[in-house]
Amino acid sequence: MKRKNLLQLVLIILFLLITVSCDKEVSTSPSEPEPPKGMIFVDSEPAGFKIYLDGRFTGRFTPDSIPFIEEKLFEVGLKRNLWKDTSVFIEASSVQPPQIDVNYLVNPSMRGSLNLVSSPRDAKIYINDSLLTETSPTVIKGLLPGSYNVRFSFEQHRDNQAIVAVKSSQVTNVNLALRDTSIWVDYRKLNSPLPTDILTSVAVESSGIVWIGTIDKGIVRFQNNVFQTFDKSNSLLPHDRVTDVFVDENDTKWIGTEGGFARFDDPNNMQVYTTANSELRNNRINVITGDGVGTIWIGSWGGLVKMVNQTMEVMRTENSNLPSNLIKEVECGLTDIWVVADTFLTRFDGTNFQKFGRKNNNIPNSNTIGVEIDAEGNTWAAFSAQVITYPNLTTERIIGGLGVYNNSQWQSVFIGDLSLTMNDLYVDRDGYKWIATSSGLFRFLDLNTSIAFRPNNSGILSQSINGLVEDSRGTLWIATQDGLAKYKKYLETK
Repeated sequence: MKRKNLLQLVLIILFLLITVSCDKEVSTSPSEPEPPKGMIFVDSEPAGFKIYLDGRFTGRFTPDSIPFIEEKLFEVGLKRNLWKDTSVFIEASSVQPPQIDVNYLVNPSMRGSLNLVSSPRDAKIYINDSLLTETSPTVIKGLLPGSYNVRFSFEQHRDNQAIVAVKSSQVTNVNLALRDTSIWVDYRKLNSPLPTDILTSVAVESSGIVWIGTIDKGIVRFQNNVFQTFDKSNSLLPHDRVTDVFVDENDTKWIGTEGGFARFDDPNNMQVYTTANSELRNNRINVITGDGVGTIWIGSWGGLVKMVNQTMEVMRTENSNLPSNLIKEVECGLTDIWVVADTFLTRFDGTNFQKFGRKNNNIPNSNTIGVEIDAEGNTWAAFSAQVITYPNLTTERIIGGLGVYNNSQWQSVFIGDLSLTMNDLYVDRDGYKWIATSSGLFRFLDLNTSIAFRPNNSGILSQSINGLVEDSRGTLWIATQDGLAKYKKYLETK
């Protein structure tokens, strides 16, 4: 029995030896060849050029080496944006690897030029904020390829600048116009920190601080080229859509919004009035003004509000003969208050509202948008276009215009066509009547003498005007659909 077991064990061992031997013979293969040992080292001044080998990018940048390549002749190329391509032929070696060292700084063909032209001529030139000795026009040669900030500066003109690229062996033309700010200055999102270009209203303190109402970004304080915005996120302003801004005789600011109105001396300490905490009947405010002796008048969608020493009196159709609770405009005269209620122009004597109609009072139409009183006590009113549909379904289309009332009768003139929308009326200290419209700013000396300011004939930045005001120097500040305009009219008229 033992012999039989021993014999079986010997047979098993022989079988395993034969199997292993067969496996070794099947799996045997030739050894992998050694990788190439050639190498090239590539450097450049400046560094950072892409390294190409026989036209293919190696994924490496100078300075770096190209290892494990055949010991043969290669074309080594160097490429970088804006720089001329460079290539050399060199043979790789494992014994003494060759080195390529390209100094672009000493090669004049690698440099480019800037042809600098400005309007007006003779402007100062800044390149990357460094002032040059040359003035425009001029050509600056020998510049290394790259991006350059070119800025022109000229007295009483707004600086203009551009970021331009200089390429090897090429001339880059820079031709910039500088906006004349001697008479007109424009501020918009592109050139200032204004939060939006759509401005609704503007008012000025006696100190010259300008307050600007915006369509949806709150109120902006502007002084000495510094803009500061106050909205619901950083103040108590009740709504970010500002409808009117008024500065009273004490430089107190009154801000009308679509969510109530605010009174403040310090924008960080506002007193807010809404339907929730006052007698206001509607939070949508259209206009705020004052009589110069402490009384504030607020026109809202819910009636006319008279405010004296924080006490409100609300006049509505239910408690007066006010023709509508929608108050669009209020102007204080010496003895009367002029009120635009919906499309009705009225005069309030403290007790009753007298309506002025188109047919019996000789005003252009009943769609009044602005009322102002001049130094002689004449009442001026601007009227926007109007389409009237009568009970017999016939319609009458009436264009807008300007009217004046000398306390006995109205005289008027029509302006533009049905597409012309009137937005505001303002009388300055020189007696000029300014009408803000959808098609420019109109200035009237009288009903027969006028001029229109538009971008194509003046320095105003927009033809869609929403409001304006004059400061103590005689400068007009104009709120437009495209930013804030500053018009130094006192310089132009001298």
